[in-house]
Amino acid sequence: LVYCSKCGRSMRFQKTYNRPFNSLLCTMHNCETRGARFELVEQKLLEALGEYLDRMILDQEMSAEQELPTNPFLDVLNTRVETLVKELAEVTTQKDKLHDFLERGIYDVDTFLDREKTLTSRIERIQAEITTSRAELDALTSTKDKRETMITDITRVLDVYREAENVEEKNYLLRKVIEKVVYTRDKGWTRTDMFELDIQLRYQ
Repeated sequence: LVYCSKCGRSMRFQKTYNRPFNSLLCTMHNCETRGARFELVEQKLLEALGEYLDRMILDQEMSAEQELPTNPFLDVLNTRVETLVKELAEVTTQKDKLHDFLERGIYDVDTFLDREKTLTSRIERIQAEITTSRAELDALTSTKDKRETMITDITRVLDVYREAENVEEKNYLLRKVIEKVVYTRDKGWTRTDMFELDIQLRYQ
């Protein structure tokens, strides 16, 4: 879950029996990254998750206020898709009637082929526009759904994390919401709390 910023190797939890703190160390031999107290890294990671959660909840509340009473862009896209679907049905019906017109002698062969080509082109254009509009709709609703899912998942992880009995259980919980963490601590960073964590969430 946690990777060294210098060599890219995973960081390793090391239990210490003669000290009050355990350690987090790079697994690469001779890597210049300094290790840190595991408990301090853990604390900073949980604090960062809490800050992410607070920001997402605030963003959600602000978005809800902005969307009241409705989200105009979503309405426009929904209306556009409905209009295009109706238009597609009408043009498809027109194309289906071409054979009937040809058989009844209303159209000659040249007129039939010309009309068929025109209607086929319109159908393809409408289908392309429907696909594009639906993709835009999916992107908008997906962003909202991802944010709601992330809020729920982070809240659950923070609620039960302290109850985890070992590092493996804690790691399993964190992996539910975190893709990876990049750890940085240079040789000259002597203070125990001097390190940086670049946290990449799963739903970003």
